[in-house]
Amino acid sequence: MRLRERVPELQVGAFRCVRPFEAGRASVSLHAAGPGDAAATLVLPVLPVQDDPAAREAFLRFGEFLAGLELPLLPAVVGVGREDGLAWLVLEPLDGWDLAAVAGRWGRLGARLVASLGAEVARGLAALHDLRDPRFAPAGLVHGGVSPHRLRLLRDGRLKLTGLEGRAAGGLPPHVADNIDRYAFLAPEQLDLLGADARTDVYALGLTLWTLATGRNPFRRPRATATFEAILAGELPRPPRDDLPDRFERVLRRCLAPDPDDRFVSCADLAVALDEVLRGMGGPMSPEEWRDLAEELAEDAGGEGERRLAYPEAVAGLVGRLAREPAPPEPDLEEAPAPGTDARPWEEAPPPAGEPPE
Repeated sequence: MRLRERVPELQVGAFRCVRPFEAGRASVSLHAAGPGDAAATLVLPVLPVQDDPAAREAFLRFGEFLAGLELPLLPAVVGVGREDGLAWLVLEPLDGWDLAAVAGRWGRLGARLVASLGAEVARGLAALHDLRDPRFAPAGLVHGGVSPHRLRLLRDGRLKLTGLEGRAAGGLPPHVADNIDRYAFLAPEQLDLLGADARTDVYALGLTLWTLATGRNPFRRPRATATFEAILAGELPRPPRDDLPDRFERVLRRCLAPDPDDRFVSCADLAVALDEVLRGMGGPMSPEEWRDLAEELAEDAGGEGERRLAYPEAVAGLVGRLAREPAPPEPDLEEAPAPGTDARPWEEAPPPAGEPPE
């Protein structure tokens, strides 16, 4: 039986699993139905975290921290759960379309749509960066994984950025070659293992906007090594379209400076710059226009479709545990994990010292 066909057989606490949503290095997300068939999204950390009581409890504490936030860009965490040695977060339903799938279906998107998207996401990231919490965010939270795959347009026209609630931070994932479309959005400092700050999210958002506006990631190559070399070189071609406003292109090029010091200092500054761009385009898209776009997507694409699972082995491991099967042997990986920290965002930080498509 195919992996996706097994998920609807599973139960997590009071939730009936419906289908996989997303799989990452540190967590697996599932569409689910709760009491009364109310839709929800479940996020479960992968087995090494589930099997470590301290890590499992830290994950739940991080979920409780996220549940107390009011950040419209992030999926709302509405609860946490634990049962039989498993822990999970309960998120609002995220039925919709990721922008990678939208761009794959429609090709490049209109400049006004992309600039409107960018301004909204930049403001949301600025709010995230401004958070201060002595346990998890003494210097503010950084997403570190912004990409078209993480941005979702929900059926009601709202935008959401996923990935923070179950993302491993720092370092490169062990299966980069299998996930190059996503990791082609890493910033140079992440590849150099120099850490991430707000300017890292500026870079990733700029690259996301460039990709959506032009229909291609300028650094994407067939192989992971060549892709990362192109990111580090930072040589941007002319956009393959003539109708991209010069001011918009200049903003994106500044975002994509290889040296963080040459980028916008903050996502708040980037949002201001994109607002200026939008003034020359008739202003940003309104909530009604976003809802109209979602309706057009629903008519054109129907459901969100089968998304390629970036980490099928992570889903398989959790499916086996939920089905109470013996754990499979660890795969013999040809490609060793890249060096770097395995710190996760739910691990407590040490105390601080002293337009519609064309």
